[in-house]
Amino acid sequence: VSVNVSMALRSLAQVVGGPGTILQGDVDASQKITIKKDGSLVGNIKTTGIVIDDDAYFKGSIDIVRKEA
Repeated sequence: VSVNVSMALRSLAQVVGGPGTILQGDVDASQKITIKKDGSLVGNIKTTGIVIDDDAYFKGSIDIVRKEA
């Protein structure tokens, strides 16, 4: 199953993963983003933390922001 999504996403946290999963667009997450093995994210990320698994694909920029107190 192939999933291809194009959008701007704003969420608490985001997990992108699974074979054929492609997220295209900017992501603004107030918690950590995880790009799982075989997942793809093409776009700019603004988040408090990020994990990119081996064999995941990412193309874009990352802006790490501090959590608000």
